[in-house]
Amino acid sequence: MKIGVICGSHRRESQSEKVGRYAARQLQGTGLAQEVFVFSLAGNPLPFWDASLWSDEARGGALDELRSQLHGCDGFMCAGHGVYLGGASPLRAS
Repeated sequence: MKIGVICGSHRRESQSEKVGRYAARQLQGTGLAQEVFVFSLAGNPLPFWDASLWSDEARGGALDELRSQLHGCDGFMCAGHGVYLGGASPLRAS
């Protein structure tokens, strides 16, 4: 299984990235994931949102590698700065 870990802070050496990289090591170290792709927004030239980047006309360039990696993931984990946007609680006991 391949898991994508997205670190959602634009700051270099952010706590979000530290948490995301720690989780990636744990996923691989415990065997829960055979492969982990870590993507950090820090130092990344991606804009906050530009819908044209995902169109067929925008193929090529820096986004091709990101598209390829994300499409190959079986699941995702997002590490952010603590904003809870709803949905199922990640801390909910099963």
